Amino acid sequence: MEAGKKYEQGRLYQFNGTEFVELEPSTETKVPVSNEAMEAVKQVRKAAQRLIKLRPELSLTASAMLMAAAELPNIAELIQKYGQRVYSNVDNAVTPVDKAGQGVDSEHVNQLTE
Repeated sequence: MEAGKKYEQGRLYQFNGTEFVELEPSTETKVPVSNEAMEAVKQVRKAAQRLIKLRPELSLTASAMLMAAAELPNIAELIQKYGQRVYSNVDNAVTPVDKAGQGVDSEHVNQLTE
């Protein structure tokens, strides 16, 4: 570190071999995605790497995939189907609760749903 150089809290710095230099904040938007979607991005990235002989950044790959998906005429229906699959899996993973708010074991689930 250089003598007298002040570093500001909340800033990001990277060591370049001789000193710490401040990194510019990213202007990219962060979007949370499912693990399943992230795996799809990684698979497409590998396929692109084989084709172009370079490893594209994840953000470039994901952006290209989103831009291509935006051109699909049935994207709204695809989103609906994916949402139904994702949320139906979540519903199945949740422990059923009876009217009093108590957890219900699997043998009593059928009684509640009849």
